[in-house]
Order: sequence, then C-alpha cells, then structure tokens
Amino acid sequence: MIQTHESRGSQAPAIAEEDATNVTGKHTQGGTGITSTGEGNSPLSSEHRAFLNGQAITDEVLAEFGVRTVTRDEALAAGLPPYFVRSGGILFTWTRQDGTTVSQFLPDEPVIQDDGKPAKYVFPQGSGSVLTVFRRAADGEPYLFVEGTKQSLAVTSWAPEGWGVVGTPGCTTWYGEELDWAEDHEVVAMFDKDVNGNPRVWDAASELRDALDLVDAGKVRFARLAGAGAKDGMDDVLGRKAPDRRAALIVKLRDKATGNLGRRPAQRLDPEESAPPDTGGRVGVAVNRDRREVIGKILTAIKDEWDGRELFNFGGAITRLAGSALEPLEKGAFLKLLTDAVAAYNYTPGTATRPAKYEPAWPDTQTVSAVLSCARDFLPLERVMRAPYVRRDGTVCAEPGYDAASCTWLELDEGVKVDVPDDPSPEQIAAALELLRDELLGDMPFPSDADRANALAALLTPFIRDRIDLAPLAVVDGNGMGVGKNLFADVLSIIVFGGPAEPRPLSGDNEEVRKTLTAALRHGESLVVFDEAHTLQGTALAQVLTAETWKDRVLGVSEDIRLPNNVTWVALGNNVRVNGDITRRVYWIKLAPTYANPQDRPADSFRHPHLKDWAREHRSELLTAVLTLIRAWYVAGCPFRPGAESFGSFGKWERTVGGILQTAGQTGFLEGLRAKREESDFAGSAWLEHLAWLHERFGGGGFTTGDVDRERSRDPRNFASPPGLEDITPDWTRRLGYVYRGVLDRNRAGYTLVKVGLGHNKVVKYGIKKEGSGGDGGDGGDVSPSFSGNGFKPSVPAPARNAFPGGGVVGSPPSPPSPPAGCLGRPHCQPDPFADGLVIVHVPDCPERP
Repeated sequence: MIQTHESRGSQAPAIAEEDATNVTGKHTQGGTGITSTGEGNSPLSSEHRAFLNGQAITDEVLAEFGVRTVTRDEALAAGLPPYFVRSGGILFTWTRQDGTTVSQFLPDEPVIQDDGKPAKYVFPQGSGSVLTVFRRAADGEPYLFVEGTKQSLAVTSWAPEGWGVVGTPGCTTWYGEELDWAEDHEVVAMFDKDVNGNPRVWDAASELRDALDLVDAGKVRFARLAGAGAKDGMDDVLGRKAPDRRAALIVKLRDKATGNLGRRPAQRLDPEESAPPDTGGRVGVAVNRDRREVIGKILTAIKDEWDGRELFNFGGAITRLAGSALEPLEKGAFLKLLTDAVAAYNYTPGTATRPAKYEPAWPDTQTVSAVLSCARDFLPLERVMRAPYVRRDGTVCAEPGYDAASCTWLELDEGVKVDVPDDPSPEQIAAALELLRDELLGDMPFPSDADRANALAALLTPFIRDRIDLAPLAVVDGNGMGVGKNLFADVLSIIVFGGPAEPRPLSGDNEEVRKTLTAALRHGESLVVFDEAHTLQGTALAQVLTAETWKDRVLGVSEDIRLPNNVTWVALGNNVRVNGDITRRVYWIKLAPTYANPQDRPADSFRHPHLKDWAREHRSELLTAVLTLIRAWYVAGCPFRPGAESFGSFGKWERTVGGILQTAGQTGFLEGLRAKREESDFAGSAWLEHLAWLHERFGGGGFTTGDVDRERSRDPRNFASPPGLEDITPDWTRRLGYVYRGVLDRNRAGYTLVKVGLGHNKVVKYGIKKEGSGGDGGDGGDVSPSFSGNGFKPSVPAPARNAFPGGGVVGSPPSPPSPPAGCLGRPHCQPDPFADGLVIVHVPDCPERP
C-alpha cells in the first residue's frame, strides 16, 4: 500500500501518514536500521540542516534523535525499497517504547507515482505501528500528541520544560501502540490543519480520544491551527514564527484547545484523494499511461529488484541466472518476473462523483518487447564460474557473486577455499605441479610428455579463459575402450564445476551441431565435453573454435543473438579422425595403455582407486595448485619461449598456457603437433593422395575435370578420390570442379593444384606443381609459380584458402616466417616474439642452433 501526504487510509495500515510513503513487500526491516551511531553514516549536511532548521527543528534535537544525511547506498542498507530510493536524503529514526527502532527516509528526489504525486517519505517493509515518546511529562504537566515527523521534532524543540511530547509519523500509525504514558495527564492532540476537512484524519483523531479515555488519561483536547494553510502542520506554523515566539505559541495553542472536534467532514470523492490499490510491496504501474513512462517504470522496477543479482546482459539479451546456469529471458519467463516486481493496472482518473479506477492489466506486447530490448541497461555478464579463477591482471577472484572487473559471476560451493600465495616460491610451484601431474593424472596412460603436458593445458584453460580470445579443442584420443577418456573429463569437470562431466554427442548434420553449440553457449556453459566424437568435421564446429562471439538465430527471438564464447572445448573419441580446417584448431591428449583390457586393471594398482571421489575430497587443494601455477607465471612476468611449432590463431592461448607450464618446469607442450595433424587429417591425407595421383597421371600437363573423369574410368582401381567424392554420380565432374576451387594454390606436402588457363569451350584447365614438401603443407604462398615448357600461365594471385567439408571457404593463418640467411634449412626456425629486435629461435635439430 503506497500512501502519501494526499492519500491516507481509513484503516490502520502498517505505516500511513500525512508525509509518509509506506512500502510493504520484500524489503524487511526487523526493528533495526541506520541509527545515530551507525557506522558509515554521513553527518547531517549543511543543506539538510538549513532545511530542517527552517522547519523549526533545533540542532540540539536533530543531534539527540539521530537525524542524518545518508547516501542512496546507506538508505538501501537500511532495507528501504530501491524503486523509491533514487537518491540520497535524510534518515529519521523512530524509537518505540519497547526500544526497537524504525528508519524513515526523506529522499532528495521523490519518485512520482501514477497519480502524479511524490512518494515523500519511505519506510521499510514490516515497520508496523510507530509511536515515540520524545519527552516525558512531569507530574501535573500535559502531553502534546503530534502527528508527523518534522512536526514532532519541531514541537519537541520548543515545548515548555516539563511538558511531554509524543509523536507518530501519520494520523493512524499510532494504532496498536501502548498509551499508558497518558494516564492522569492532560493530552493536547496536534493534528495537521486538514483534520477539520478530511474525514479520514477526523476519524483518527476521534479514535485517539476514545483510546486515551480507556487508559484514564486526563482531559483530551485538540489544538486548532487557526489561519494555517489547508494542509499545514506544526512545523509549518512554528517555522513561520520568530524563534523567541515559538514556545509562547505552543502554550497559546494548548490554552485554546477544545475537546470538541466539531462535525465530521462530509465524505467527498476528490480525485486527488483516490489511493491506488494495495500492491503488496510491488511497484504500481498504470500501463495505460504514456508508454515512455510505463517502459521506464517497469524497467526500473525490474532492475532494482534483480539487476546484477539475477538478471544480466548476456550476449545482448536480458538473461536470468539460476544457480550457475543461465536461462534466456523469453516472454513467458519475463511476464512471471514482471508480476513479482510490478503491480500493473489500467488507471482511470476519478471525478467529483466517482473514485478513480484501478483495474488489473498486463502491459501490451509492444511494451514487453521494448523492455526486453533493454539488455544494455543491465550489468554485463561474460561467463559463470563454479571455481575461483585468475583475472586478466593476474589477481585471483575467490569472492562469490558478481565480479565487475571480469564481468563474471562466481557461484562457489560451500567449503571450497583456496589459499594462493601472492608470490609462489619454487617449492610451492613444484608441489603444485606434482599434485596435478602426478597425484591427479599420474595413473592416466599418457604415452608421451606431450600428452601429459597437453592434459595439464586442458586443466589450466578454464581458469585463464578470461585472458585469451580463443581456445582450441582438446581431443582426448583413446586407442580403445576403457582407457580413461571419460574419467579424465570427469576429474576435469569436478575441479572446474564440482561434479562429473555431462557429455553430449557430436553427431548429426551441420545444422544439428550448430544448434547444440548455440544451446551450450546460450546457457553460459564454461566447459563443454563431446563424447563419441570419433570424427570431427563440419563448418559449425570449425567456426565456433575461432569465434570470439557466436552469432546465431534462435526460435522466439526476433534478432540474431551474439554470445560470448568463453568455453573450454573437449572432445572424447577413439582413434579420432579430424577433417578439414578443424585439424588446425585442435590439440591432442592421447591415452594409450600398453597392456590388454585396461578396463580390467586391478584397483589396487592405482594411486587413487576412486579418483573422482578423491578429486572431490581434495578439490580445494587442486584448485589452489592450479591457481598457484598461474600466479607464478604472472609473478615471473608472463614469459614464453616459442617452440618448434606454433599454433596460428590460438597464439594467446599457446603463449599463456605454454608459459605457465614452462614456468612450472613441465616440458612437452604441443610437441609433435604437426605430425599429429597430418596423421589424423583423413581429408588432408585423401587430398594428398589425389594430388599425387594427378601428378602421376598428368605430370606437368594441363587437364580438365573431364580428363580426370576419363582417367578415373580407365583405371578405377588405382584412382585416389578427393574426400567426399568417392561415390560416382552423374554430376561428378561438376562437383569435382567445385571442390577444386576450394583447394587451389594450396601446398600439400609439395603438391599444389593451380589454375593454368581455359581450354575448349572455356573449360578451366588445371595443373600440378611439384616441389619440396614445405613442412606441414603451409598455405601454398600467395602466387602459383609459372611452369616452363608447357605454355601454362601462372595462377592469379590469391590468398591462402582452405575448404570446410561442406564447401565453405575461410581464411587460414600465414605460414611461419622463413629463417634468415645463414640458417641451413630448417623451415620452422622463427623470430622470438618477445625479444627486442630480430632474434631467431632455432628448432632443436637445426645446425645453426647455438
């Protein structure tokens, strides 16, 4: 129930007074609040002091009763509802006879309600009845019963010595309070001037007279503020008098007080007196008013209730945080939240013959859409973490809740505590590495140091994901069943999330994969595990691995959503084949036991027979170890020594994770990456075989797709088909020309398919250039060289390209720089990116290596 100076309830509300707005609902105030001794409170400002002095309140009374200037944050800390607290203001403290206190807030910028009136004073929810005895009356002296906050303090400032003063915020807020203080004392009630014209105030005054009679009070009389304004109170009347005449005025008002209230004013239907319905503590919004005003009020109410706590701007859409999961706020869910924060109604103004009407209503569709489009008004959220992590500046975030520096919400399980040294010692670094590598992963059947180091890299990635733009896909590649792929994923998930992984299949056509990826990103998942991923291919997967922001269209949303990609990607499979451009976007963690039936290995042969249970029990220590290694790298200045092989688009990830592992003393990171790519790239191998077949059949001569088809038909048993063209169809030559366009000018182990001109009927003619292998195939350079003696023209200069299995063409990173003159021929010697000037880092077997 919201009540202001112009609107008072005839029944006894929790708080109802001439200048008070009572807000009930979710904002509780259990008898406490900001008091005169509360820490962090501002003193009474000079502006507020001057205002209150002008209302006839002395400095002594202001200090005695703890009247304070407070900021908006301090007011909110007292339990006041955010919607009605838009600024700082003055805080008053009412003390009941039982010693409990109630805070009352007078905002500098009152919120204008739907009836056009300001919500002048604001109370917390549950404040109940309020009555304060400001001064005890001496024997034989009267009590002055004063309505209003400033009115009570003004009368207390100037009442004659020995007189008692009792105050209440509003005309009915004394209901339910004890009145025993009045026994055997005369009581002079000082209601505001409108007691003679407002039937509600008149009823409250009459009720007070009857209640005082029940406690054996002496005479009960009512002061008349003759000549005052229609709604003036004692603060207004005293404020207009010179200070030396104020006490005398109080005495005169007592002398002229009468026990006769006069005739009850007639009930009239004044549109300005029509009160809105009880909103149950929610913000009342008349949804049929000006749309800009309606949208603003609804948005403000929802933000005040949930912004930064439950609602965020995630990917440009208002998104709800439920525990550690993000739920897109679609229309149905939004309307449910709306009913919790807003009491919506249609408002019809009253007239002299009928009251105003407030009819429950929903905001229209356009208003709902407009509010849902205001994601930018909410705090931005990049990701949700279930474990402490390292910010970009190297500091550790372990405080649950929203972290503005990283735009991350940390949902921390109870009992998880980390103790990360600011400057880890060598012993602490070694102990952390040993715990992770030997205790946690020691029984994993890694065949090489590279696989072990890459497993540690996968473990580190979620905790530094905020620092890097892209993270490659970790391929956990087993040589059979029961080798520990899912166990590895589970312990990784237990450390990151606190529970085992929830793998999902990576199957179906490209569109199904895209939907799976969008769903994972839309729910803010930070670790995604694909199971049974024996073949990795498709444009959607390739694209998501190099997309900082994922764009897709979602059913029920009018615009494309743009989601931050902060995921750590893991794929589990056996003898995994990686096709197309995905080969350049993965790294391998091989699990290859050297013994038969690994699933039957005796439990007592493991360090920790129940590794998942052990990881849960020691999660805090494992997290501390991870964060210690990362902190050590930051303290060392974020070093990185490039190896023989680089990771193209994932350079930031390589330098960060590789630098952390190097600082910790772990070797093998990404070693053998190029060889593994070639080994697992089925499509690449098929292309290499096809290009070699073309060179064998056509040599340096030109050929068309028709020539290829005829040669294939002549000797089908020895034909090496390009990937995807194994089945011969009537349009086979047309499809062949299409896939050729996707691989032009790309060097594959020394073979390059080039366009050399046009033949009969302008049919494209191709040629094969054969040269040195160029390492991993590179990108073929920028220009295909001329052929001598065959009349071929050089191909048109073209950027390096690569084809997805579905046919799309995307850019690929440039080849590593060539070594300078004097290096005897190792193509992957390269400049040190962290050195001043040109410093070449030679591969281990380079003769020029110092």
